Amino acid sequence: MKNKISVDSLSGSDQEAPWYRQFWPWFIMALPATVVVAGFFTLYLAIVNSDYPVTEDDLKYDSLIREQADYELLKESGSTKLSNSDLGSSDPGSSD
Repeated sequence: MKNKISVDSLSGSDQEAPWYRQFWPWFIMALPATVVVAGFFTLYLAIVNSDYPVTEDDLKYDSLIREQADYELLKESGSTKLSNSDLGSSDPGSSD
């Protein structure tokens, strides 16, 4: 009778743990959950740090800065093809 195997001994140590006590299901669920959290964080950053609308004054100031930068590049290169239209205005805050 020493070789008799009981039912309790087979089901005790060989039985797998429930799914919620295993590593891989939680790891697989953590990946999409991380993406969702990162998406909400990105949405928060976009709302808190919103951009201001571009106005006409911004566009005029930008074009004036570009004209002055082009003039400086031509001046540094030693170009003799400078005309009065290349000079632009010397005051960046002035409007045309």
